[in-house]
Amino acid sequence: SNTYVYMVGATVNATGTRVGMWNTDTQNPSENIIVEGGTWTTLSQPSTVDGTVVRLVGVRNLVMKDMTIKTKRSGHIIEAADVTGLTVIGCTISGNNKDSKEPYKNVQPKEALQLDVATASAVPGYDHPASMLNGRGCHNILITNNTFSNCGRGVGSHSGTGNGAESRPYTNIIVSGNTITNVLGEGIFGQDWRDCTISNNTITNTRQTGIYLLDASNVRVSANKIGKINKYTGTRKNTYDPNGSYGVGVLVRRSNTVYMDNNQFNKLYGGIIQELNNKNVTLKNNRTSNLK
Repeated sequence: SNTYVYMVGATVNATGTRVGMWNTDTQNPSENIIVEGGTWTTLSQPSTVDGTVVRLVGVRNLVMKDMTIKTKRSGHIIEAADVTGLTVIGCTISGNNKDSKEPYKNVQPKEALQLDVATASAVPGYDHPASMLNGRGCHNILITNNTFSNCGRGVGSHSGTGNGAESRPYTNIIVSGNTITNVLGEGIFGQDWRDCTISNNTITNTRQTGIYLLDASNVRVSANKIGKINKYTGTRKNTYDPNGSYGVGVLVRRSNTVYMDNNQFNKLYGGIIQELNNKNVTLKNNRTSNLK
C-alpha cells in the first residue's frame, strides 16, 4: 500500500515458466498504488506458458499509467477482482489472441482486461484475507486512452452474478477513448454492468460484435466508431458461435435501460444492433455506412 512504482524507460522481461508477472499481496489488502510506465513482456517465455499476466485481488485505489504489456497467451493479460477505484490510462496491451487448442478449445476468448468477481470459480486459489472469496466485483473503474490489439477480447467481464458473486458486481465503469483492434471475439463485453458509460472508443476488426451487453442495466453507449466486424472463425467456433450468426455492431441481450446514441458503424457482417429479451433500449442519431 501507499506505493509509487515508477518504471518509465525500464523493461521487465519474464523468462522461464513463471506465469504471473505481477500479483497483489496474497495475505493483505492493498491500497493507494500508482504504477507508471515500463514495458512488461512475457514474449521470451515458451509458447506453452499460459495464464494471467497481472492479477489484482482485494485492491483499493490503483492507477496503471502509460504501461506497455506484451504477451503471447490465451489467458487474461490483466485480471481484477474485488477492486474499487481502478484507473487504467494510456496503456498499450497486446497478445492474448493465441487461439486455444485442446483441451481448451471450447473456452471463449479471454479479455485482455478482465473485470472479475472474487469467487472460487473466477479466481481459483485466491482464498486469502484480501478478498476471502467475498464475491465482490469491480466498482468505480476508469479505462481510458488505452490501446488493445491482437487480443482475445478487449475489455470486459464474463463472470456474472452466479456462483457467490454479489448482486451488483460491476458498477460505475467508464470505458472511453480506447482503441481496440484485431480481436478474436468482442471488443467490449459488459456482463452484469450497472450505471456505466462506453463512449468515444474506436473498435475495428473484431469478431462476434463490437460491443456486447449481457444482463446489463443503465448503460450508455455513445459516440463509438465500430467497423469491420466479422463472424468468429477460430478453433472454438463449434461452441462459441456454431451458426455463424453474429458479426454485428452491438449485441444487447437480457438488458434493461440501454441508451445508444451518435455511434458510427461501418463494414459489419451481420447488421448494426441485435437485441434479445431487453427492456427500455433507446437508439438516437446512430449512423451506418458500407454494410455488407
